[in-house]
Amino acid sequence: MTRRSLLAGLALVAASTPSAPAQQRLLPIVGFLSSGSPRAFGKFLKAFQQGLRDQGFIEGRDVTMSYRWSEGHFDELDTLARELVADRVALIFEGQLQQYDTPRGFYTRPKSARVARFFGGVNFIAGRKDGTRVTSTVGDFAVTRTEDLADGPVLMTIRPEAVRFTGQATGNTVRGVIRSTIYMGTHVRYLIEAAGCDLQALGDPGTPYEEGREVSLVLPADQIWVVPDERHG
Repeated sequence: MTRRSLLAGLALVAASTPSAPAQQRLLPIVGFLSSGSPRAFGKFLKAFQQGLRDQGFIEGRDVTMSYRWSEGHFDELDTLARELVADRVALIFEGQLQQYDTPRGFYTRPKSARVARFFGGVNFIAGRKDGTRVTSTVGDFAVTRTEDLADGPVLMTIRPEAVRFTGQATGNTVRGVIRSTIYMGTHVRYLIEAAGCDLQALGDPGTPYEEGREVSLVLPADQIWVVPDERHG
């Protein structure tokens, strides 16, 4: 999932409505969470707003909008989501409820690949689940967070900030080559090619890795979330 895929924004419909004087009509809050900036993603924001209007939701009349922008800082998305809502929220695509959860739940425990992609900045590895292990072209992984998912084709998801660089081969280790680096101030974002699979990882800008370098990555079992592979649904 690239940042461009997230531009439509995230509609988080709060389970409660904002406080207001009794004589005023209380409107539901629709939160718009994006990894970009208002200037860069303006046309997508307009499309999102038009989509609401097409469904009969007029800002200020039917709903109250609340906007949050991380401007490329993916590690801030969780904090911004908490600012939008204080309790559980419903994530809806095309009129269908996808997941009802806390902001952190959406980020770390997506119910489907579609939900995970909507938040952006997530790694996907296709494989086959057999008990507490997933076999893929990248490697054989121990997993702990499967939500009682049946054995068969699955996608493993893991956030870039959970992927760790390591100097030695251990469990859940992936070997790959750094194809690109992006300096983002507080961290460096790496794109790593591993057995035909593109993975993202974050690193300390004080100890950068150069493009073309072969590296080892650890995907901690407790940070991998396994969801159904929708291509085999």
